[in-house]
Amino acid sequence: MVSKMKSRAPIMQKLQFDTKVIDKLITMRFTRDKELIAGYKKLREDLYKIDPRFVGFRIFGEEQAENYEDPDDHMLIMHDGERCYGGACLRISTPERPVVLDLEHDILAPPGKDRFSLREYFSKLDLGKYSYAEFDRIVVDPSLRSGDAARRIFHAVLERCIEYRVRYITGIGDKVRIRLYRQIYHSFGLDCVVPNDLDIPMRPEFEGKKLYLICWDTEKFYSDNTALLSPRSDFQFD
Repeated sequence: MVSKMKSRAPIMQKLQFDTKVIDKLITMRFTRDKELIAGYKKLREDLYKIDPRFVGFRIFGEEQAENYEDPDDHMLIMHDGERCYGGACLRISTPERPVVLDLEHDILAPPGKDRFSLREYFSKLDLGKYSYAEFDRIVVDPSLRSGDAARRIFHAVLERCIEYRVRYITGIGDKVRIRLYRQIYHSFGLDCVVPNDLDIPMRPEFEGKKLYLICWDTEKFYSDNTALLSPRSDFQFD
C-alpha cells in the first residue's frame, strides 16, 4: 500500500516553468468550454486511427465514457484558441462530494460486488477522510511530443490537486505508461506505488494490454498536512 512521505516541502512547490503557457501561442487550462472539449475529443478520435500508442486505450465499456459532459470531469485542454494540442481528464472524489472514478468501472468487480471500489481496496488509507482523484485520458499532439508538453500536463494536474487538497492521485496504464508516469512524477519529488496484489483482469476493451493501477501521495507538498483533512470542493474552471 501507499507509505507516508518522509520529507516535507512548502505547499504549491514551484518548478522551473509556467504550466499555463507552453509557448507564445499555446496555453493550457482546466475548462468546461464545449468547443475546446470537442477539439480534445476530435484529437483523440483522430489519433485512435493512426497512433499505435492508443491501442488498449480507445475502447470503453461505459456508453458515455467519452462524452466529457459530466460536471465531475475536470478537463485540462492545451490549445492556441483555435486548435487543441492535447489534454487530460481529472476526476476528484471528496468526502463532501463522492464520485465514482472511471477506473472503478474499468477494473472488474470482485466476487459478490457490483463494482470495484478504491475505498475498499485501499481501506488502510481511510479514503473517506480525504479527497482522491483519477488522472487519465492523456493525449498530446504528435507535433509537441519532442518537447516537455506531457510533463507540463502532469504538473498542471499536480498543481490542481494540491490547490484543492487532493491527497491521492490514481490512474491505470500498461507497463510503458506506468514507467513514464513514474519518471515524470518522480522528477517532481513524488513517489508512487503500483500494488502487486491487485490483478486487473483482461477485458476486450484493453486489446491485449495488461493494465496496472498506480497511486501517488501528495502529502509532502503540505507544510501542515492537517489541511488535507479539509479538502475543497469549490472547483473553479477558466
